[in-house]
Amino acid sequence: MESFLWMFLIVCTVSATEDYKRVASCDPNYLHDLESKVQSMLSSVSSLTAKVTAQHNTIIQLTTKTTALGSGGMYTRWGRSSCPSNSSQLVYEGYAGGSHYTDQGAAAEYVCMPRNPVYEYTDYHDYDGYIYGAEYESTFFGATRVSDDVPCAVCRSFSPSVLMIPGTNTCPTDWGMEYHGILASGYRGHAAASQYVCLDGSPEALPHGIRKEDGKLFYRVRSKCGSLPCPPYIDGSILSCVVCSK
Repeated sequence: MESFLWMFLIVCTVSATEDYKRVASCDPNYLHDLESKVQSMLSSVSSLTAKVTAQHNTIIQLTTKTTALGSGGMYTRWGRSSCPSNSSQLVYEGYAGGSHYTDQGAAAEYVCMPRNPVYEYTDYHDYDGYIYGAEYESTFFGATRVSDDVPCAVCRSFSPSVLMIPGTNTCPTDWGMEYHGILASGYRGHAAASQYVCLDGSPEALPHGIRKEDGKLFYRVRSKCGSLPCPPYIDGSILSCVVCSK
């Protein structure tokens, strides 16, 4: 900036006798005003550069999020009717269900039944399979009561990979947590098979009431020493679980 002004002064001195307009431009006040304008322009350029950089970063974040949404992993949040808003979006919410706990030919898995079913067929035969609603079978699950009905939410994570880990409430390094809770399954003495699922640590109950109608049941899961080493496991202790994404 200083070298520019000195050059301008030299040019003005040489040219002062040639053109009165150029002489007038050599006025110190004019030079000071010119310097202020240049400083203002430099400040504006710096501000615009910062804005462009911020917009560029925003575009990268939105592109990353859009890409993730296009390939997000799916999971069911058992015991809740919503998804973690900071890491996933709700696909649908409904009623937890599955086969009756006494059925010999029961399907093993828990399912999340939508709140608004659509029926295409109306014939009835008693020898078909059934899906029942699900109930909590322990007061250990929090504010819920025994025989309260279980809600569920099917979620799509912003991350492409989703994993349920039994026996812990923390995720591996570089993985984010969707939710954590209590490992649940059917009762080991019942006829029907079941599976291990992660019941949310703060479960809700459906507003149907506390009527005991059974169906698909949620029990706590405990670790059993033997082939499972103790330590680090503790015999008979209730296991945690966590759902992680990356």
